[in-house]
Amino acid sequence: MEAQTGKAAGKRSFGAGILSLIGRALLAAGIPLISFYALYLGFLFLRDSKAPREVVVLFAIIWGVGGVGLLYWVFNWLVEKLPDPWKGRLLPYVFVGPAMSILAWYLAIPTLRTFYISLFGRDGPPLD
Repeated sequence: MEAQTGKAAGKRSFGAGILSLIGRALLAAGIPLISFYALYLGFLFLRDSKAPREVVVLFAIIWGVGGVGLLYWVFNWLVEKLPDPWKGRLLPYVFVGPAMSILAWYLAIPTLRTFYISLFGRDGPPLD
């Protein structure tokens, strides 16, 4: 009788494990998508706003700092939910990845673009 109860408990834990895996996958995909969508709505407000300039500037500062903080918090939370071996491997990239992306976006890409434009004359690259 106990053997049957143990097998039933094993089957339930397997089903619970599958359900937990599906739930984690949905959370792992859904939470960053929701975060990025919320940031996107803020950028739409900043782009299309008819508000006074001071309000837009204040909103941009709060939105930018809060948005980056929200992304760090969300990705850190997601990595903390992973098993220990994966957590140790991915956690450094949660903090270094966004910094490297920001450096690339604001330093490396403009540098490469400037170098490309410098290869042409005063009028810049052709507008074909």
